[in-house]
Amino acid sequence: MINMILVLTILQSILSCNKKAEKEIFLIPYDYRGKVIIIYNWQNGAKERYENGSRIYDIPINGVLLTKFKDEYGIVNQTYYLVDSLGNRKLMEIIKDESRVNANNIVAIYRAGSVGVYGDSEKSTSIKYQKFYVSDKQNFESYFNHKYNTAFDEKIKKLTGVSW
Repeated sequence: MINMILVLTILQSILSCNKKAEKEIFLIPYDYRGKVIIIYNWQNGAKERYENGSRIYDIPINGVLLTKFKDEYGIVNQTYYLVDSLGNRKLMEIIKDESRVNANNIVAIYRAGSVGVYGDSEKSTSIKYQKFYVSDKQNFESYFNHKYNTAFDEKIKKLTGVSW
């Protein structure tokens, strides 16, 4: 009996690790640099929108998107674009290993797919989010100082009306 429970537990773990999340496309204003937060399950958020079977996230110029999309977990398939004022898209590189980035100054996506919760995850006022950074290597570290993060958190509190 214990062996059967162990086998079922291992099987469940394997299957949950192989769950694929919906494909996602992030459309980022061409001149935006900094942290981006997508807040899920937001009643008055942006309507769910799809393009060729992929979720579309139109990131506003303030870097905070409130969306009606439900949070989803699993193996991700994400594509990021900078979008100019005419709607032209420029595919962005996703940096997976920051230590291997060349000194060139290309704007790329850092720490893609990071998720978290603002507030107490057990309360209905908690905010589930995904975040990433749009930056070049030279300026990437500037988004980790106390002043920048405090101001960014205050922006989220103002937009959502939720404090933590």
